[in-house]
Amino acid sequence: MSWSVSTLPFVDEPFCHALASFSLPNLQEASVQDISNTPWALSRLPLPNCPCIAALSSAALRSLSQFRPQNLANTAWSISQLEIENRPLCDSTASAALTRCSEFSGQNIANTSWAFAAQSLRHRPLRDAIASASMRRMNDATFVDPQFLANTPWSFAGFSYTDRPLMTSISAASIRTWAQTSGI
Repeated sequence: MSWSVSTLPFVDEPFCHALASFSLPNLQEASVQDISNTPWALSRLPLPNCPCIAALSSAALRSLSQFRPQNLANTAWSISQLEIENRPLCDSTASAALTRCSEFSGQNIANTSWAFAAQSLRHRPLRDAIASASMRRMNDATFVDPQFLANTPWSFAGFSYTDRPLMTSISAASIRTWAQTSGI
């Protein structure tokens, strides 16, 4: 429900607080998808210092090994958006993403990379794995989407990390994409 409320064009703060309070006791039964989607939804609502953030962080830590690539990317993005200062959650999310990033879509790569750069979290093994996974799939049109082409170089710049082969490949993929979409 929190996801659907977060997409509404208006916000009812008392309802949002009630929804967050209701979520706390139900986290034990929450699915992996609920655990990764709820922080995303909360990041779109005006609930600073929401008490359920800590509970969601704990639930995510317990469940990260079960997360699919989309769940990991959503969690990384939410950590960044909510400005969660939970180093164990950040490190565990990075470690889980590190082992699964070869399964990530271009959007998952872009969101995860962006999230860690936006928080200035320098996790070199994750950056290396993202670069390696990206290079292996650079010719896959379903992987190389506009979000990947824009956010991935930005995030690597934010890391002050240069992977020349990756940046050269992203540049070439961008040129191909522009040529295909503009009819050049």
